[in-house]
Amino acid sequence: MRSKDPALLAKLDLPILFLGGDEDCLFPAAACPGFAALAQKGKAVRIPKAGHSVYFEHAAEFNQIVEDFLQ
Repeated sequence: MRSKDPALLAKLDLPILFLGGDEDCLFPAAACPGFAALAQKGKAVRIPKAGHSVYFEHAAEFNQIVEDFLQ
């Protein structure tokens, strides 16, 4: 999927949450705002002191962010 044009995000008419840990070495959290800006309803959230498994490393914070996003 890395060969897909990120501009395709603009065609999606649904809320998209880009949630990244600041210490993620697989998907840099610094990329989240750029991708969110491409999506019509994109939102970016960065979690300090978290790696790739934010949902596991900071479960309560992750759950609250997702819950707020879904409301």
